[in-house]
Amino acid sequence: MTTPETAEEKTKDFIVQTVQDHWDRTRKVCMLSTLGFELKKNVPESTEVLGEGLREYLRQNYLVHVVQFPNVFQKIGAVPLSVSVPDDPSSLFKSPSKIASAEKLPIYNQEFWNSFFREIEVGKVRVVNLKSDGEMDILDTENEKVTKSEATYIITHDDLTAVDQDASGAEKVIATNSAIEEWLRKNSADRKLFLRPQKGSRNSGKTEGRLSSLIDAFDGMPESDLARINIPLDILMRIAKQQ
Repeated sequence: MTTPETAEEKTKDFIVQTVQDHWDRTRKVCMLSTLGFELKKNVPESTEVLGEGLREYLRQNYLVHVVQFPNVFQKIGAVPLSVSVPDDPSSLFKSPSKIASAEKLPIYNQEFWNSFFREIEVGKVRVVNLKSDGEMDILDTENEKVTKSEATYIITHDDLTAVDQDASGAEKVIATNSAIEEWLRKNSADRKLFLRPQKGSRNSGKTEGRLSSLIDAFDGMPESDLARINIPLDILMRIAKQQ
């Protein structure tokens, strides 16, 4: 059994080392969303240590410099204490051209995508059953009750997306995609089996497809992100007329 002292020591050591390694490789900040993902995956007991969250923990414990991108509250990273943070810290962040774009990421089946950030009860696993018609059934069940087959895949608590609460929507999308990519690799699974089916032909239903994609993107998003979305009424009316 890990003692609280040991859990906190492991958490602190991992944070310091991960941020230092990232800095040595890139000379850029380690985003808290990335740090949180790696911390949850490699030091599971850290969840008992962080309390109110990673950002607040780093503010209370002088382990690294916490750096916020100018005028973007959700864009927060960390650099080693040995780094001198400039008055304008934007240079410490990756340029937009180098940041992964959510538009370039694979578009997965929505229920499958949601499965990577919905919590799993202790003692249970999430079972993904692929059906012959290309659809899938996803349910949570006790681990010992799982019937294994070639069409059955398991998502565990360790596979879930780990991202800081204050991360931006784009960062959450990228972190979830990373979690899925790692899960696919671990299970030697074919990505194509889990992608969202194409709707309609190339020359028909274009607008419907765009609207469907928009709705799918909203589905399953946290309420905190949905509250920030504001679509002008004239745009909604224009979309409705084109249906």
